[in-house]
Amino acid sequence: MAQALVAIDPDMWPSVEEAERHVDRQGRITINPNWLAERLKEEAQSIDPETGRLVVLLDEVGLYIGDQQDRYLELKAIAENLARADIYGKVWLVVTSQEAPELKIQAVVARREELEWLRDRFPLKFALTPENIETVVRERLLKKTEEGRATVRAAATGALGALSLGATITGARRHREIFEPPEPDRLVETYPFLPYQVRLTTEILGQLRGRDAGAEGLTGRERAILAVAQSALCGSALAGSEVGPLVTFEHIFDAIVGDTRAVPSAHEAEIRELAALGSRDGVSVQAVAKTLYLLQRVPEWVPATAENLAALLYPGLDARGEDVLTGVRAALAELVERHYVGEREGVFRFLLPTERTFEEDVERARRNLTAAQRRRLGLEVLRELLADLTKHRFQGGIRVFDVRLEVDGETLNPKGHLTLVVRSPLAAEAEDPDEIERTRSPGARDTVWWLSEPSAELVSLVDRILAMETVLGRPEAGGPEGAEFRREREREKETLRHTTLPSRLREALAQGALIAVGARRNLRPEDWERSVRAALEERAEEVFFEFPAGAASVRDEDVGRILSWRGGALPECYRHLGVVEDGSIREDGPLLSRVLAELKRRAEAHEPLRGPDLAEHFDRPPYGWDERVVRLALASLLRHGAIEVRTPQGTFRSPTDPGRRAGPDEPAGVPGGLLPPRAGPQRRAASRGPGPRGRVVRGHPGDPRGDRRRPPPGARRGRAGGGPPLHPSRGLPAGRRGGGARARRPGARGPRAPDRHLPAAGRPRGGHPGGDGRPPLAAHQAQGVGSGGRLRAGGRDPDLPGRGRGHRPRIGGAARGPPRERGRARGLARALPGLPGGPRRVRGLIPGGSHGGREPGGRVREGTRRAPRGR
Repeated sequence: MAQALVAIDPDMWPSVEEAERHVDRQGRITINPNWLAERLKEEAQSIDPETGRLVVLLDEVGLYIGDQQDRYLELKAIAENLARADIYGKVWLVVTSQEAPELKIQAVVARREELEWLRDRFPLKFALTPENIETVVRERLLKKTEEGRATVRAAATGALGALSLGATITGARRHREIFEPPEPDRLVETYPFLPYQVRLTTEILGQLRGRDAGAEGLTGRERAILAVAQSALCGSALAGSEVGPLVTFEHIFDAIVGDTRAVPSAHEAEIRELAALGSRDGVSVQAVAKTLYLLQRVPEWVPATAENLAALLYPGLDARGEDVLTGVRAALAELVERHYVGEREGVFRFLLPTERTFEEDVERARRNLTAAQRRRLGLEVLRELLADLTKHRFQGGIRVFDVRLEVDGETLNPKGHLTLVVRSPLAAEAEDPDEIERTRSPGARDTVWWLSEPSAELVSLVDRILAMETVLGRPEAGGPEGAEFRREREREKETLRHTTLPSRLREALAQGALIAVGARRNLRPEDWERSVRAALEERAEEVFFEFPAGAASVRDEDVGRILSWRGGALPECYRHLGVVEDGSIREDGPLLSRVLAELKRRAEAHEPLRGPDLAEHFDRPPYGWDERVVRLALASLLRHGAIEVRTPQGTFRSPTDPGRRAGPDEPAGVPGGLLPPRAGPQRRAASRGPGPRGRVVRGHPGDPRGDRRRPPPGARRGRAGGGPPLHPSRGLPAGRRGGGARARRPGARGPRAPDRHLPAAGRPRGGHPGGDGRPPLAAHQAQGVGSGGRLRAGGRDPDLPGRGRGHRPRIGGAARGPPRERGRARGLARALPGLPGGPRRVRGLIPGGSHGGREPGGRVREGTRRAPRGR
C-alpha cells in the first residue's frame, strides 16, 4: 500500500517510509468488495455528481486469480457490487488477460457455471487473437517511415529467390498459409523478422508455459510477445544496422531467456555449455541447439528437420541458404554423436537424461555388432520386400513362373528358370556395373541384374535397430517411469524395423539400374516395379520361345473333357491350343506335334517316358508349359489313338478300354507309360469315338452284360491253334474256361507238360460257369496276384510243373501265339510290379512307330525308373 501511494502521488508521499507512517496513523483499513464499490462511487461523484464516470482497469486477471479460489470469488463480488442500481454506469470495470481463465486455470473449469455468470456481468467482450498480437508488434515496434519502407522493399525484392530457397518452412502441418514464401510488401511490414516468426514465437511461448514441468510461473510482462520481440531486436544490435540482417531464432531464444523464466534453468545451463563446441561450416553448434529447443515445442505445427532449422537460422537477405543448411547438418551430426540430440525419420529433438543414458548404451552395443548380424537383418528385410518378385505372371497371368532370387550373394529363392540378381544398398561388396554389362550379362539370357548404390545411412540404420534390440533385451529397471520409457523405445525399434528400414530400402532400390543381355537402363522411382517386371517379361519371352504353342489357361476339369468327347463343344482352351479343329483332333497341331515328337525322341534314346518326366521336361525352357497343358496334350493323344498308357492297373489304349479303372475325367491318373498304338485305321476309329471291335462272347468282366469281345474273323490264334484267341487291344487271351490243366499237342521233344494258370490266391472268383469257377487272369487283375504265384526275373516259376528248359510262364491263354502278341504279354507280366520276384520297374511312355514301339525280336522296352515295391 505504501509503495502504491508513492507511485500515485510522490509530492504528497515522497518516500515509502513517509507513506507507511501515514498508513499507520490511519489505523486498520479493511478493504472488501463492498467498501471498494462505495469508494469508487464517491470518486466518480467527486468528478461530477451527475455525469462523473470512473474507469477501473484490472490487468492480467488470469495471473492474479491463479489457482486461488478466494481471488476468483473476490472478483465476482466486486463485479456484483459495481452492478448495483445506484452505481451502475458510474464506474466502468475493465479486466484483461492474455488467455481465458478456463484455458489457464484447471480449477476454474469445475466452476464453469459460476464463470459464465461472471462473464454475464461484462456486457462487452473482446478477444485478443494471435493475429492481433502480430498487429500490435508491427504497429508498436516494427512500424517504419516511408523512406525506410522503400529501402526495405528494394532490398527484399532483390532477395526473394534466396529467401524462398533458404528461409521457407517446409512440411508445416498447421496454418500453412503463414509459412508461404514472403512477398515484398509483407516482408516490409515485419522486417527484420520474417513474417511467420512472430506468430510461431507466440505459440512457442504458450507451449513453454504450459508443457514444461520445470517452467516457473510467468508474469504478464514476461509472457508478452512485444517484450520478447523488442529484446530480440535490440539484443541482436539490428536496430541501428543497415538493411540486410535478419532476426534468427538464436536471438529469440536469448530474448526469452533474458526476459522470461520460460526456459528451465537446467536446460538453459545445458545449452550454455554447448558454446564450447564452436561452429561447423560457419554455423554455431550452440545456435542450432537453441533453435532446436524452441522448435521442438511445436511439433504439431512444424517438424524439427534440418531444413526448417536452417530456415529459422537464415541470417540475412543476401545469405546462401545451401551454406546454412550444410552447417546446420554438420552441427546436428555433432550433437547426435554426443547424445545431446536424437533423430527419428529426419526429425530431431533434445534428449532427456534417461534418453541420453539409453543412447550411450546403444552406441556401445553398436560397436560390438558383427557383420553376420548386419547381413541377417538386411536379408530378412529384403526377403520381405522382394517376396512378390519371386513369382512372375507371364503374358498377363497365363503362366506364373518361379524366379530365382539372389540378394547380395545369398539365394533367397532357389527355384525358377529366370534369375533376378539384386545388389542392395546394404551389400558388403559393391558390383562393377560396367563389368556386368560388358562381360557377364550378354551370355546370361535368363538373368536380370538389379544394382543400387551403397548407402552408409541405411547401414547405420540397420546398426541402430540391432543395437536397440541388444539394449532392450536386458532386464528392465527404473520403476514405472523406466517401464514407460522402455515401451516407447520398443515402439521406436518396431517402427524402424518394419516401416522406416523397408521404406528407405525401397527408395534406394528404386533409384538403381537394371542390366540384361548387355543393356543397362536406369529405374524411375515412380514405376520401378513395373520396370523390373518388364525386364523379367523380356527374359521370359526369349528363354521360353516355345511357350506360344502351350499358351492357354487350362483348368483341371478341362483336361479330361477330351476323353469323353463325342463331338460338339469343348472348353475354349482346346481351340487356343489348336488341339481340335473342325470336329477332329489335330495331331499335327503346334502342341500335340511337339509332345508326340518328344515322345518319339525319348523312345529312340531309351529315356524315361513317365508322365512326371514329361511334365518336368516341358516345364523347362524353351517351353515353360503348365503341367495341365501337358496332361491335356497326353489325354488328347490318347483319345486320338496316337499313344497308349500303361499303369499298374493295366494298359489303356483308348478312353473306353475295358481294363481302365480310372474315371474318364481323371487324366492326372495317367502317369504311367505310353505304349505303341495300333494300326492307322484303328487310330482313326479311336479319334471318332468308341465302337465294337469284334464279336462279343459271354464272360467279359468289363462288359455290363457279362459279355466278352472277340476278335474279328482272321485274328491269329496260338501256334497250331493250341490256345484261345488274343484280345486285339490287350495282347491277352480272350478267355479260358476253368483253371485246370489242358493237354498240349505232343511235339518233337515228347509230350508237353500241361498248361496251368497261376494259382488262384489273390484272384477274384466268379465269372465263367463251369470248371472251378475261376475266370482267366486278365491284365487288370494281375496286380492282385499274391504269394500263391511268383514269377522270377529270369521268367521261370519254380512252383509250376514242367519248369524245365524251354518253359515260359504265362498269365492265361496258350503258351504259344504270334510273336508280337507273345512279346506283349511277357512285357506286361514283367512290367507289373505287383508280381513277387518280378522286376520292380514301371513302363515308360512309348509312342507308336513302324514296329509298334518294340525292339527287334518283339521285346518291349522298359523305363529306367523303379517303382516302389507293392505298386
